[in-house]
Amino acid sequence: MAAGQRWALVCLLLLLSVGFRLRSRSRWTNLVDTQSLLREVDASLHVREGEIEGKELEIQQAERSASEAEATLRHLEASLQVQKTLNCKKEKESFVAKARERLEKMRAERGAWAEGELAAANASFAEETLSLASGTAALKGEMDRLSEERANLVRSIAEAEGDLAIGRFLVVSDATSVETFLRRTGVLTFPLAQGSNENRGMTSPYDYTGSFVYNLKVCAPENQKVLLPKWRGQSSSIGVATKKLRGLIPKNDPFLYPKPVVYESCAVVGNSGLGLFYEHGEEIDAHQAVIRINAGTTRGFEEFVGNRTDIRFVNRMHFGKFGDEVVLQQVTNEATFQKFIDYKASSPNSRVFMVSPELHAHVQRELVMPATNGLFAIMFALQRCRQVTLFGFFRGEDDRVPYHYFDSEAPKHSQRRRDVQEGPMIAELAWRSKGRLKIAEPCNSPYDLVHCPRCPEGSQCEQGGAFPVPKPGFCKENLNSFRECEEA
Repeated sequence: MAAGQRWALVCLLLLLSVGFRLRSRSRWTNLVDTQSLLREVDASLHVREGEIEGKELEIQQAERSASEAEATLRHLEASLQVQKTLNCKKEKESFVAKARERLEKMRAERGAWAEGELAAANASFAEETLSLASGTAALKGEMDRLSEERANLVRSIAEAEGDLAIGRFLVVSDATSVETFLRRTGVLTFPLAQGSNENRGMTSPYDYTGSFVYNLKVCAPENQKVLLPKWRGQSSSIGVATKKLRGLIPKNDPFLYPKPVVYESCAVVGNSGLGLFYEHGEEIDAHQAVIRINAGTTRGFEEFVGNRTDIRFVNRMHFGKFGDEVVLQQVTNEATFQKFIDYKASSPNSRVFMVSPELHAHVQRELVMPATNGLFAIMFALQRCRQVTLFGFFRGEDDRVPYHYFDSEAPKHSQRRRDVQEGPMIAELAWRSKGRLKIAEPCNSPYDLVHCPRCPEGSQCEQGGAFPVPKPGFCKENLNSFRECEEA
């Protein structure tokens, strides 16, 4: 190799060495700068961490302060509630004291008023008693005169028929024929029973002059409200007398037109399980008309409740047709009112009729309690039947007596309370009817405690009992049989 080439190679190597060193120094400088920057970042991060720790301490302090504030607030709320309770108690005590004062004042005022009214009533009663005594004497004379005229009329008719009477009195077996003749000729509208002129309170089927079935003669004018009388003189609207309704109800009451319907005897059959203790089936069916209530059935229970039904009173919980029976449907609210219209529109020839609001008004006036459907049936029977007998109307408190004779339904408290209230009302109706209303089962009327005509021989009734018990010296064989006890 030539000397010039070697020199050139040495120069190249020197240049390469210098360039490498310069490049290495630059990288070193950059590395130093990077490390310095990292130290600055670490220092900054350390500062930030310190700040974050400070903030966390502040947050913890704030949370402790909030917890203390909540505890203080709860304490204040508890104190406030105690204070309110104390204030409320004081207000109640003050109100009760004022109410008692007002009550005592009202009692004193009413007492004074009652004394004045009683004095006036006593004076008026004395005057009315004198007037009544005078009127009674005159009425008795008139009754005697009318009785004489009736006897003469009956005797004349009997003599004309040839063999209906002997002297002035009818032959017993011919009485029905004579009364039928009188009614046919229009002389006598309703044959008078013995003693029926005295105290007419519910003794005649003609006491009530209103309707039983809702009909065009008593219907509200078209597009006017249909009002239903309630207890204590109140009333409520149950619907509107639309043209559609007026076209579905009868023109006249079928129980009054073309002539009044009067039954010789009626059995009103309740749904009490008491009916299962007496085999009254044949006795019930022997009546001219049998009236049942709601869903009371006969199938499977014929020996106890009979198998005939002529009229059925149905409340709004039971709806629709029951065979060939005449159904008197209770319509007491808007829903049942619309249901009745829809049913009659689909079955216009059915024997389902709406109970007249006039009958509601009559029943509510007569009774001292809201009427049950059973009481409606009894009141109807007293106006359409000469003799009425009730079957299965009392449930009492005896656990042996089911609520219904045909199912296992248990009564609600309100139903039990209603039935307990119904008993005295039925007993009062029986008393006011002067013998026209009778109760089939013994020991279900307050009067049975004094004398029980339907009790088996050797038995009597006791206070609170639903069944006869042995008289002293008698022993019970079964529900309807008692005998003298054998000496030991």
